[in-house]
Amino acid sequence: MSPSPDLAASTPPRRLAVILAADITGYSRLMGIDEEGTVGRVTRQLQDVAGPIVRRHNGRIFKTMGDGFLATFESPVEATVCALDFQKAVAVENVALPTERWLRYRVGINLSDVIAAADDLYGDSVNIAARLQTLAEPGGICISGSVHDQIKNKLAVDFLSLGEERLKNIADPVRVFRVRVGAADLVSRPATRAALPVALAGLALVAAGAGWWWLGSPGGPAAQVAGSTGAPVVADVTSNASSSVPAVTDQHREIVFQRMISVMSSNRFSWRTVERVALEAGVSEAEAHDILAAHPHDVVLGRSKDGKVIVRLVDH
Repeated sequence: MSPSPDLAASTPPRRLAVILAADITGYSRLMGIDEEGTVGRVTRQLQDVAGPIVRRHNGRIFKTMGDGFLATFESPVEATVCALDFQKAVAVENVALPTERWLRYRVGINLSDVIAAADDLYGDSVNIAARLQTLAEPGGICISGSVHDQIKNKLAVDFLSLGEERLKNIADPVRVFRVRVGAADLVSRPATRAALPVALAGLALVAAGAGWWWLGSPGGPAAQVAGSTGAPVVADVTSNASSSVPAVTDQHREIVFQRMISVMSSNRFSWRTVERVALEAGVSEAEAHDILAAHPHDVVLGRSKDGKVIVRLVDH
């Protein structure tokens, strides 16, 4: 029996949609440093950066929060390219600021059925996108299997499979992929005469990494400390490597830091030796330690029982 006209009219329509969820990493810390300034910067970034980029890719922001936003698209390709463009635009703005004041977003994208009510969207698809962003690294993008199936042969980017993940309050496991984007691509400035040498240096760093695109993959060299060194003892750590760290630009340091984040993100909260992370990122242990120590809100440094300097990501 078909539903009565009155019942059908009261049922919100459903449709297929791509949902993009973006959330700022460490928002509470930023508010603690400068509450009014952070609110002003986030508001301006939403209006002047996120809004125009979303519209340019035929999307619509349908909800804003203090520390992020939700947008909808008809095309998974448009949504993913939008996320890439947005992350690059934010990274370019960050270069001019001290690292402790950087706004860095995690982005999650999902394709599924949604319930449309007025100008808002509801349903598991929205919740899944929001959960996916928690699996992304700062400045990174995670997509569901449904999005990956649609874009895998259409974009010039690589993907890292995280397998099936159990997401909070979602009944079935979700296939998750990380969009693999070189840090040099995200933090490069426009190719002005002054910026070009830095961009070229960034490309050289990626090449020196000997595996930026495959670090953290099942066949890659990532190794965990857990199980081999026992439970770590977290403490103030000074590097036992050479203290001779060459002077480098902030942009170079961010490229290296994002590369190390990518290395560690293959198993987000496992302890790794700084020596191993440095090796996989293509830098010296001393330089890796120096850069990691400058990001206390993103990583935790400690020592293992056998005295090795170790590091893991912070669970924001």
